[in-house]
Amino acid sequence: MIFTTPNVETIQNRILYLFLGRFNHFNNRSLSINHISPQFSWILNWMIKDKFEIVKETYNAGTLLFVSPVISKVRIPIKNKFFGEIKIIELKKIG
Repeated sequence: MIFTTPNVETIQNRILYLFLGRFNHFNNRSLSINHISPQFSWILNWMIKDKFEIVKETYNAGTLLFVSPVISKVRIPIKNKFFGEIKIIELKKIG
């Protein structure tokens, strides 16, 4: 099974939450088209405990949040927990 979710553990998201009280991709203005609940690593691990095992965890390239709109569309080539915009997890059912 493939599970994807916005990566709320990025440095940019931590700063955004510190100053604005929200994460990127979680906008209260329009919940019908946005994500509703952030999924931290510890929540995911709790949800899959004894049901699934993580086969692979990767991230896509992130963007620059705090720059002009033109530059913010540029993807940074770092794909890890602290910079990747989307978390991609491959799960395998146990049993």
